[in-house]
Amino acid sequence: MNTLRLLAFGRKISTEPWYINKSHAVNRLYYVNSGTAVIHLATKEYTLSANKFYIIPQCASFKPAVAKSFDHTFFDYYSSDILAPNQIYEFDSAFCGGSYFFKFINTLLPMNKKESLIGGAEKLLAGFLSVLEASGAEFLYVNNDAIKFAVEIIHKKYANITCKSLAEEIHLNESYFIRLFHKTLGLSPMKYIRACRILEGKELIRNGLSAKAASEKCGYSSVTAFYRAIKADKLC
Repeated sequence: MNTLRLLAFGRKISTEPWYINKSHAVNRLYYVNSGTAVIHLATKEYTLSANKFYIIPQCASFKPAVAKSFDHTFFDYYSSDILAPNQIYEFDSAFCGGSYFFKFINTLLPMNKKESLIGGAEKLLAGFLSVLEASGAEFLYVNNDAIKFAVEIIHKKYANITCKSLAEEIHLNESYFIRLFHKTLGLSPMKYIRACRILEGKELIRNGLSAKAASEKCGYSSVTAFYRAIKADKLC
């Protein structure tokens, strides 16, 4: 059964390329309200256009290149059904009533205490994605059970997992597992683990936990180590 977890959603207007975590521990769904943006995905260039929505997999190595009054509603979410990396899925806003879904989401965004809406928005997103696939949208998924299981473990035990313990848990040789993970998802398991720790740490702080408590919960020895990891992540 697919597990979906919404980590962030919102609406932004970008006039220049926006920062993207290179580790890509989440899928990104963009609905373009108006304006355009250009992104580089692997070796290709894509234009994100108004009245369309796009799904970019969590391990896709994409980079925003241009933004022209790019008014977009976004969802950052994790799914245990892992989309194959370096793909992009484009849909017209009319498909599956997408325009109505995103307009409704937009009515929620000006409200205060957006964090309290995450649970409701997560259910709405899960329902929308299910309808999307039931209506004929074709997605390419990672079909390696060992890697899918490894990613599930990482999201549950991100604070205390290592490549060695992860390989042992899925009964694979460590060197082989690292090569397989990188070949399948395009990044090393350790980089994915670090991305999850940073992502979870930021989420805990947004939800009111102190930086010290959040850093400890995510496996960092100190707040300094946590912020050092965030800085290194931005520079990667």
